[in-house]
Amino acid sequence: MMKDQFANYIAQKVLETQDDQQRELIGLQIKIHLNTLKKYICRKHVVPHVENSL
Repeated sequence: MMKDQFANYIAQKVLETQDDQQRELIGLQIKIHLNTLKKYICRKHVVPHVENSL
């Protein structure tokens, strides 16, 4: 999903709609890739959502 230009919308929506426990688990999985995500304009929009969920 990280290579798809529209996947960030899916990740954002998932983080917005999950309860705190699920959001934290998903955020921890994405957090591993934050530095890579920050390098790409179309993917960096999910970064604040992940950082806020942790």
